Amino acid sequence: MIIHDELRGLRRELGSQARVAHALGRSEEWVSRTLSALSRGEQPRLELKTELAIHRLSAFVVFASKRLGPDVGTWLFVPREEFHHAEPAAVLREGRIHEVIDLLVRDHAAGHSDPDQDDALTPHRSSLFRAGVPQPRPRRMTLGAPRQPPPSLEELDRRFAGKRLDLEGRIYGSL
Repeated sequence: MIIHDELRGLRRELGSQARVAHALGRSEEWVSRTLSALSRGEQPRLELKTELAIHRLSAFVVFASKRLGPDVGTWLFVPREEFHHAEPAAVLREGRIHEVIDLLVRDHAAGHSDPDQDDALTPHRSSLFRAGVPQPRPRRMTLGAPRQPPPSLEELDRRFAGKRLDLEGRIYGSL
C-alpha cells in the first residue's frame, strides 16, 4: 500500500505518469499497469531496485517540494553541469540521492543570498543549451547500401563445400 501511495503522490507532484516513468527509468505502461494493479488491491512483484528507486524518488520529491514548491517537477528534469549534463532524476535513479540533495541545498542557499532574484530556485540551464557556447559537433557516420546483395545460404554451401576450418576460423582451400 505504501508503494501505491508513493506512486500516486509522485504522479501528482511531478504532473504526469510519463514524468514518473522517466524519473524511475521505466515505461509509462509499466507505471500504469502497476498503479492499476495496486488500486485493485493486488500486490505486484517489484524488483528491489525498483522499490528502492520509488522510495528514493518519493523521499526526494517530498524534501524538494518544501523548498521548490511546484517547481520540483521542472528542476528534476533540467540537465545540470554538476552532473556532467545529466538530469537530477537520472542521478537519483542511480541511487546518488545525497548528491542531488546537496545540489538542491546549494542552489537554495545561493538563491536566498540574492534578494534581487525573483525566483531563487529557477533551474540553471546547462552550458549545452546556452547561446554562444560552441559545442563540438558529433561525428556522423553513414553506412552506404551494400554494393551487392548478400549471398544466399545455397550459394554459401556451394562456396564452402569441401573446405576445412582451422581453430582460428581460417578457411583452407580455394574460394
